[in-house]
Amino acid sequence: MLQAIKQAVAWQQQGLAVNVGVNVSARQFQRGNVAGRVISLLNRYNLSPDLFSIELTETSFMHSADKTRSAISELLKLGVGVAIDDFGTGYSSLNYVRTLALSDLKIDLSFIRNIETSDKDRRLVEAMIAMAHAMDFKVIAEGVETREQLALLTRMGCDQGQGYLFSRPQPEEIITPWLKANMMTKK
Repeated sequence: MLQAIKQAVAWQQQGLAVNVGVNVSARQFQRGNVAGRVISLLNRYNLSPDLFSIELTETSFMHSADKTRSAISELLKLGVGVAIDDFGTGYSSLNYVRTLALSDLKIDLSFIRNIETSDKDRRLVEAMIAMAHAMDFKVIAEGVETREQLALLTRMGCDQGQGYLFSRPQPEEIITPWLKANMMTKK
């Protein structure tokens, strides 16, 4: 978490407003004070909360749901994004989507992979997007690898995508020049 915040601050100082998402495990929520740690780090490094997101899997909610709900609520009040990561692959019910305050829902790549060839997958992704929007969540598709997938997702109303179509994971010294060339900078 610390390294991600430091990197987001470095980009912010270069005029790049890059939202950095960090996966948080169920164990970290069980230990408690995730929100306090995030708040402390954002304040210490003077990072705008809207440039930081926490991502947790559906199974994270199954363990210590009260602590998780409390931390999520605290983070959202500050403007930190909170996303369900790998949506659709966990063992929880839609009850968590219904009862938790969240900002984003990230559709797992296993659903995106075949949307060009599978009517069932395409209809399921379309339903997930509609459901998420009905709950006022931003929708992010994981594992976008082709322009055709991106075009379909765009037509379905998906808000954002991530995957190899955009970039493979890169070290900071490669991704920063790419970001500068491909993003509008704040002056």
